[in-house]
Amino acid sequence: MGDTRIDGSTPKNPYPECDEETGVCGGQKKPEVLPQYSRDLSEDQSHAGVGDWHAPMLPDPKPTQVAEVAKNMSSPPLNNSASKEEGWKDHSVAHVGLTKDRDGVEAQLAFHKTDDVTFLDVGGEASEQQFGPHATFLHGKKTEKLGGLDVSVSVDVGAVEAGPGIHNADGSTGLHLGGTATSVGVEGTVHKDGWGSVTGGLGGGVSAEGSLGVKKEGKTTEVCARASALTFTVGACFPVWRD
Repeated sequence: MGDTRIDGSTPKNPYPECDEETGVCGGQKKPEVLPQYSRDLSEDQSHAGVGDWHAPMLPDPKPTQVAEVAKNMSSPPLNNSASKEEGWKDHSVAHVGLTKDRDGVEAQLAFHKTDDVTFLDVGGEASEQQFGPHATFLHGKKTEKLGGLDVSVSVDVGAVEAGPGIHNADGSTGLHLGGTATSVGVEGTVHKDGWGSVTGGLGGGVSAEGSLGVKKEGKTTEVCARASALTFTVGACFPVWRD
């Protein structure tokens, strides 16, 4: 027994545990067997005690989910600056050669040229339809509908044009003679379908120009006349035929 006393105590264990059924103190107990935890929820768990705990298993990811995660990880980040640049369209012009109708030659260089805005445009033409140079620093035009009226306002900064031609400033085709040199000019036109239009303008510079021509507005054929003298511009289009 060694150092074990009658009551089962020892110097290292002066207060031993006693078994109430056998009355033996200090006896060794069998190690407590912990319940086995099952990781498979499909097993028959009818034998499990109330205190047993079973860790749930997460479902296996589907192949499509794995592929989507891999795709997102490999995709490069969005480049916002590149998206903005894609929205910009180049409207520059650089041309030397025959005219569109192949009736002469022309040369034109423009940083930006559309129907509504022209910026840094210079050129010249020698053809059956137009003869002479032109240069524009800035031209802008805006058209809005007000009730049954079409109201257009245009602004020119640094514009020079000279020589005869058949394409008139009011959009008609006929004949114009003279030239203009404008530092700053503003022009407005009010048009009503079936009634024609009137034009008035004022600018800083010198002008001496006149034009007469015909154009089609919708189903209406109009005759247009326009004149510029010194700093003033007036014009009108009158309906003469309706389809």
